[in-house]
Amino acid sequence: MTDEAYGDGARVDGTRGVALGRPETVRALARDRKRAYASAVAGAAVWALGAWLRYGTSYGPGSDLPIPLILLGGIATLRGLGGLVMARRMRRVLAAGPWNAYPAVLLMSGVRNVVVVLGDPATGETLPLYVKTQRPRLAKPAADGVMWWCGDPVRGGVLARSSGDRPIWTTPVHRPAVRQFMVQEAAERGLLDGPEGVEGAEGAEERAVAESG
Repeated sequence: MTDEAYGDGARVDGTRGVALGRPETVRALARDRKRAYASAVAGAAVWALGAWLRYGTSYGPGSDLPIPLILLGGIATLRGLGGLVMARRMRRVLAAGPWNAYPAVLLMSGVRNVVVVLGDPATGETLPLYVKTQRPRLAKPAADGVMWWCGDPVRGGVLARSSGDRPIWTTPVHRPAVRQFMVQEAAERGLLDGPEGVEGAEGAEERAVAESG
């Protein structure tokens, strides 16, 4: 598909018609922000301890012990601050649009190269996305082969498995050759062979209630 537009898929309406209206998504963002804040605070504390041992006491200058503390503390602090920035970015995107459900295929070519390709069987359009997460398993579609996405196909957006309770950030694959390869690989795995309509969460719940009644 093109970067200029992307099909609506199966819209998953939440409160106020935006992705952030779903309680599961709100709780997930709060949990991620809390985890990032804890990492930043703990990292800063460890860094400060290492710096104090290294430069503030007579013990530090002749010992290598403070150096790992300084390094580990700095890494944890930066990771936590990055997590806070990411949580804020995802919140802004999720507050601006709805979740949409699409068939998806996960492609992995290494720990750092995780790609999810979304597809719309009705139009044949596809959207390959780089996944920005330290937990690649969160990008693996559930048994129904569907992922939820909210965002801009040019700037990026938020991806989650059905229910929206594990949001992760994604950026589009822009290089034509890479895009073509990823799309072809996903097509060979049956991305566009599914039904033309993907049922959103609310639709499934309503159908189950109707059938039980």
